Order: sequence, then structure tokens, then C-alpha cells
Amino acid sequence: MRVRSNLSRRLLAATGLAVLVGASTIPLLGRATAQPAAKPAVPTFAADVLPIATRFCAPCHSGKNAAAGLDLARFRTSQAVLENPVVWAKVAANVKAGHMPPKGAPGPTKAQASRFVAWIEATLTQAGCDLREPGRVTIRRLNRTEYDHTVRDLLGLEVQASKDFPSDDIGYGFDNNGDVLSLSPLLMEKYLDAAEAIAARAIVVPEARNRRYGADDLRATGGVAEASDGVRTLATNGAVYVDHAFREAGDYRIRVRAYASRAGDEPARLAVSVGQSSPASFQVTADQRQPAWYETPVRVEAGTGRVAAAFTNDFYDPTNPDPARRDRNLFIEAIEVVGPLGDATRPASHRRVIPEDPPKGQEAAFGKRQLARLGERAYRRPLRPAEAERLGRLFERAWADSRSYEAAMRVGLTAVLASPSFLFRVETDPDPARGRELGAWELASRLSYFLWASMPDEGLFELARSGELLKPTVLRQEVHRMLKDPKAWSLSEDFAGQWLQLPRLGEVSPDPSLFRTFDETLRSSMRQETLRFFAAVVGEDRSVTDFLQGPYTFVNEALAKHYGIEGVRGPEFAKVALKDGRRAGVLTQGSILTLTSNPNRTSPVKRGKWVLEQILGTPPPPPPPGVGDLANDPKKVAGRTLRERLEEHRKNPACASCHARMDPIGFGLENFDAVGRWRDDEAGRPIDARGDLPDGSSFTGPAGLRGVLLAKKAQFVRNFGAKLLTYALGRGLRPEDDCYVDEIAKAATKSGNRFSAFIEAIVLSEPFRMRGPLPTATAREPVPSKGKDPGQLP
Repeated sequence: MRVRSNLSRRLLAATGLAVLVGASTIPLLGRATAQPAAKPAVPTFAADVLPIATRFCAPCHSGKNAAAGLDLARFRTSQAVLENPVVWAKVAANVKAGHMPPKGAPGPTKAQASRFVAWIEATLTQAGCDLREPGRVTIRRLNRTEYDHTVRDLLGLEVQASKDFPSDDIGYGFDNNGDVLSLSPLLMEKYLDAAEAIAARAIVVPEARNRRYGADDLRATGGVAEASDGVRTLATNGAVYVDHAFREAGDYRIRVRAYASRAGDEPARLAVSVGQSSPASFQVTADQRQPAWYETPVRVEAGTGRVAAAFTNDFYDPTNPDPARRDRNLFIEAIEVVGPLGDATRPASHRRVIPEDPPKGQEAAFGKRQLARLGERAYRRPLRPAEAERLGRLFERAWADSRSYEAAMRVGLTAVLASPSFLFRVETDPDPARGRELGAWELASRLSYFLWASMPDEGLFELARSGELLKPTVLRQEVHRMLKDPKAWSLSEDFAGQWLQLPRLGEVSPDPSLFRTFDETLRSSMRQETLRFFAAVVGEDRSVTDFLQGPYTFVNEALAKHYGIEGVRGPEFAKVALKDGRRAGVLTQGSILTLTSNPNRTSPVKRGKWVLEQILGTPPPPPPPGVGDLANDPKKVAGRTLRERLEEHRKNPACASCHARMDPIGFGLENFDAVGRWRDDEAGRPIDARGDLPDGSSFTGPAGLRGVLLAKKAQFVRNFGAKLLTYALGRGLRPEDDCYVDEIAKAATKSGNRFSAFIEAIVLSEPFRMRGPLPTATAREPVPSKGKDPGQLP
């Protein structure tokens, strides 16, 4: 007997189909035949799915040798569909896209296929909506960006410690997916090394800022004897010196340990200087029995400076009857450089960890309290008593060993930065069998890592402590506050960069013999244009349809020249209006056009595929095995346009269905060459930018393509919401999430598709604010959220 998961049973109950459990639909079909009825307006499994699957799918997808290992003949009931939503979501997607049945094989009519897909989508979506299953997020470690940002906001240090970490894997398009953020032994070693290095940089241990040079370390000018018994003797006017590396500009103290022999009517004079500064003069009255320190404050710039101690008033009287008073000499035991002093000795990171010095004799208790406050911020939640106790014991041992408050705090900070509670974002399961709303502290972390890719700030922490953050009105207020913060740039760098696949821009290598103006400056400018465009949509709270049709962009002189835009000078970026109709939105920006091209030519296939995947959310399947690339043999392609070669490629039935969707989109962008420059002809022949769509309609050029995509605005809006929800949750979307995606798209559309409306809808959604129960049976693989537009493009 087959064991069914709790989730499957709840799905069945939610959709009112539990009566079918264990019962075949065949008898029902038989009764329906005996008592004919009008075809129902709403598709049903018995009338619109089972017959189609049996007639058109089962011939290939059944039995032990089923194509792609998919046996659809075993799905004889509605229950079976509900128990396997991943499989049926893929079935619906392939039929909807026209991939199945394959070209040349018998297939349903358009009306039959439409009802087949409609029943599957409606059933799976309604099951998810009735169930209201918010899903669960796998325990997530900080990715490399989040690690650096969190260190920055915790300690005030701009470090790129993660540059030494292994690269993060990508899941569902983003590098913050909990399912792929593993922790290898190598990465753990890197975390430990980074924790020590960051702690050493963040906290200044006073002794470590002082440098003492003994007699043997000093060099000499004038009549100075070699070091003997730890002393340099200046018997005549001269100096000893050391070239010291001042790591930073600031105030220092120069200390010289010296004594003198007396002769004449005045003590020996010591002149202390750094570089060309005016020397400080001292009368050395100390004698050999008790040498003394002579010190002076100096202000220096960063770099190497010569620190010198000079003897300036030599005296010798051989006629003096007292031999001890005949010769005045100066003796130098050491030179010490102390500093930098004042605020420079306590950078911002030091003051964040140690905001005030402990009272004398209370170091241990004081250190425990400061470390506990640090732990709360680093772990993004209150410390548990056992955690506070462990950190306290660690501090006590470090304090006992070093007797240096700063050194002990440095040990504590290292432990905090290496803790799993810092490295991971953990959401607990008090009762794994039951879902629950997230606590205020958990919600604060979800919100900050979504919008800032970093830890909460003090404002969020305060709302978490009070519990106010759980109120929807407060959440909305925080969304708008946080979007205005400069840290919201991470949405451009991290979300938009990955959504639009900008990392690929760094991997392409346009042929320098064909594209001589393309260099690293232009590559960087292209990337910045797209990031700044996205940031403008966020900062000005514009409609996300600007990504399709925004008649403006951001260029510097290099990019403006590349585009043929006049009036922009220098490396700074300026916002410019696009008035000629050629460019608008992100699709016609150099970054996207370049990363979707080949090194020596454009690629309508890559450009069309990119639009299907990133803009419309309807990715084509991988090419069938054994299908070759487009021929590039000069003899075979001579005199033939790229369009002609692709048309021949589509004659292969295995290629036709996908290329019929991808190629027309790419042809609409053929006026842009492989590095995004406008062109009217290629090799002396006019550019043909016409796109013929599978539904029989056509368009011409980038302006025509914009019109086609804007007609699919609802599909784009839904896909954008799904991408943003995937990034916000750090997990792939499941069929059960389709209902939530629909609600997000609906809320955004109602608000004019403003960017903030998407963020509000996501932050207030159940998947963001809740944590579902632990699955008790078969794990359910997430699948990409389905496209909702039933039209034919693409």
C-alpha cells in the first residue's frame, strides 16, 4: 500500500478531491458515457486531461522504456496528479510552450491543449492557495557578499575578506539560495583565518602600537661608538637614528631613554626630531645609576620617517682636576615610538567593540557585558544564557593570560566571528510538525538581508526588541525607510546583477580585431549603466515596466560615444533622455546585448533565450542531445546571412519548436552589433530586424519588440515578482507558491507596478513572514514558477 505524505492528504482535502483517494476515474467515465451531459465549461481531469495524456503522451511516456524516464500512464486519478505536482507542473509547461508533443507527432488541438494546461495549472495553484503552505527556508550561511557587508555594519570595517573564500554556488539564479550554500572544510579554515585577521584589525592592543628600538637597532652619525652593553655612547656631537615606518598619519610620542656624564657648567643636551621637524631639546640630568625617559609629542604623515636623538653640546676640559668632570658625554639606551595617539589609536571598529574603558579592577565583569552586547548584534538576536556564559568564560581566560583588556576582547571577537550563529542565519523549529509565524528578530534579519544583504541596523533591532516589527504598518514603514538607505544599492548589485546575469559580462571576450573600441573601461561602464538604471527605478520608486520601456539611461563619456550620444564628458555618469526610439529599458543596453552575443557576431538565439528566461520567465528546455551548433565554416556560410543560416537550422524538427520562440526575439535586436552599437547594415547588406512569431504575427526592430513585450506586461510583472520572491526567501519556488506569486503581482499591478509595491507585497506575504512545518514524507523538489500568460509568444 502506498504511503501518502501529510502534505498530499492536505492537498486532497483542500481541493475537495479526497473522495477520489484509492478510486479509479474509469468507472466515473463509464457512468458519464451511459448518461451523456454537456461538455463542462470548467476543464476536468476525466474529460480534459486523462484522455489527452492517454492518447498523445502515453505512446512515448509509458512503461519501463518511457521517454525521459517519465511514465505518465501511471497517473490515472486526480489524486495522483496532486501527489506529484513537480512532474505535472513540468508537463503543463512543456505542453503550453508547444514543446510537447514534439513536432511531427500527433497532438491535441489548440483548444484541447489549452483545457489540458488550464486544468493542471488551476488544480495545482488552487491546491496551494487552499493549503496556504508558506514553505521552509534551509538554514543559510552568509554568502560572500553578505559576509563582507555584515562585517562592515557590525564593526565599521570595509574589508573584502571573502575574496579568499571559495566562490558561492548558484541556485535558482541567485547565490543566496540556502540549498546550495554548503560549508566545506576549506571554507571553515578560511572563516577562522578571516575572524583572526578582522579582530586584529578591528581592536587596537596598545602594546602592539608601540615600537622600541634598542641600542643595537640604532644607526649613528658623528663620533658615536658602537653599541656596548646595551648603550650607544655619543662622545662628541652626533646622533643616533632609526628609520621608522609610520603606518598612518597622526600624533605620536617619541621617547628616548638616556643618561649623561656631567662636565662644564651645564647638563648634556639631547635634541629629538622626526624627519625635518624642529627638534625638541632636553637637558639630560639622569646619570648611569638611574637612566630616564625623555619624550616629545610629534605630528607626522604616513610613511617612513627618520627618528633621531642628537648630542648637541659636547664639552671636554682635560685640565679639570676632577677626572669625572672633564668630559661631557651622552648615552642612549633606546628610542621608542608610541602611537598614533588619541582617536587614531581607537578607530571606529575599536569603539564599536569597546565603547568605553573598563573601571580599574572590574575588567572581567565589564568585558563580559561588552562581549554579550557584541554577540547580540553579531548573532542578530538575544544571546541564550549558555552562549553568554561561554563567551564570558573565554574572556576571563584571555584576560588572565594577557592582562590586556583589548587583547582579551580581541579573542572574544574572534570567537564571535567564527561562531555558527554569526556565519549562519538560523530559524528554529520549536514544534517541527506545525508551521509558525517568524519572531521579530528572525523577521528583522529576513528584511535586512533581503534589502541590504547585511545585518539589521539599530532601528530594526529596536523594533525587534519591542515586537513592533511584527505589525504590518510598521513593516511597511521600514520597507520605505530601508529602500531610501544607501545600503539598498545591494539590490542593484546583488539582485539585479544576478537577475540580469551581469556576471556573464565579465566572461565575454569580443574579438578585438572586429571590435577595437571595446576595452575594460567600456565593459565596466556598461555594467554601471545597468546597475544605475536599476537603482534609479528603486530610488525613484518607478514602475518596473521601465525595465522594458524606460526612455532614459545613465552614461559616461566612453559609453555615450559608444552609443552615439553627444554632450557627455568625463568619467562621471549622467542621466540622459533617449529620444530616437532605438534604445529603451535594459534590453537595449550594452551590457545585455554584449553578454548575449558571440565573440565575433551577434546571437539571435542567445538574445531570444535571455528574454524568454529573464524577462518572461518561460525558459526553453535544453537542446536535444546530438543537435550541433550553427555552422561557422567560412565555406558553408559565405554569402548567407545569419537569418538564412538559422532558418536552415530550424528545419531540423528537434530544433524547430524552441527556435521558433527564441529566434524572432533575437532578430528584433539585430540592429545592435555584438557589443551593442547601432547598425543599419552588415557587410553591405541592410539589417533585417523582422520577427515572425509562432502565432503568425510579426514585428520589426527593437521598438516593435518593446510593443510585443509590453503586450505581455502581466507575464513580465509576474515573472519579476517570482524572481524577487526567490531572492527574498533564499529558496526555489514550488507549485504551492504560485498563489503567493499571483497575489504579489496583483498587489503590485494595483499600485501601478511601483517597485516598492513589490517589496511591500513580498514582505507582507506568508512565505516571507512564516515558516512551514517540517515535511514528514517524501521531499518535494521546488520547480521554477510557471508562466501564467496563455498567449503564444513566445
